[in-house]
Amino acid sequence: MPNRGLAYEAEIREDLRKRGIMPLHLFGKCTQFGNDAAFAFSGQDYFLEIKNKTAPDYGARKIVYEKIPGIWRWNDP
Repeated sequence: MPNRGLAYEAEIREDLRKRGIMPLHLFGKCTQFGNDAAFAFSGQDYFLEIKNKTAPDYGARKIVYEKIPGIWRWNDP
């Protein structure tokens, strides 16, 4: 039986790549044994741990997309 978590991470990575959020140089750095996903912002690379749940683990933060006004923001800790 395939690992559903790994399949979910691969789906998110592919979506980020298609949208131009995850550059190809970072795509190869994300594997099942390392970072789940990544993005580049202002010349800096950032790596993400992907979880399919509504609340982050203790000590983690959640990033939220607000359709209006079209911005990403961190959730309140």
